Amino acid sequence: MIIFMCKRRNQNSTKDLKQQLIKNGTYQNRDYQGKNFEKKNTTGGEFNSILKNSVLEKSDILCITNRKLCKDDFLKRIQIIAAAQPKAIVLREKDLSEEAYTILAEKVMHICEKYSVPCILHSFAKAAMALNVKAIHMPLPLLRKMTPQEKKSF
Repeated sequence: MIIFMCKRRNQNSTKDLKQQLIKNGTYQNRDYQGKNFEKKNTTGGEFNSILKNSVLEKSDILCITNRKLCKDDFLKRIQIIAAAQPKAIVLREKDLSEEAYTILAEKVMHICEKYSVPCILHSFAKAAMALNVKAIHMPLPLLRKMTPQEKKSF
């Protein structure tokens, strides 16, 4: 499951996007948490063009992950969300060991790179440094434990 935190720039943006997709022969079905995302009657390039010119690229949507709430394949869900062009995806899987998190982070980062969506890692500074990630979200207690040298990595 991906939880959206959203600050809309334009109250009519969803309505405008829907009208644009209908006008261009594209149908999009998405619920508020991005559970369903499908396209019909258009080619991939045409659909991507519509998305790039839409509010989705210009929005302030930040996606926070919790794979335990995802009922389907987590990486497929990440791909669906990344295709929608959020501002970023925060990989917040605190229950994993650092090794397991690093393996998952590599896979998620690969998907995010494919769609040019920033991937922000969470809590695991050593994993982020090993993967050469420049953005990390840290809880304050973990941030306080980081050395000045570690902090300079981000």
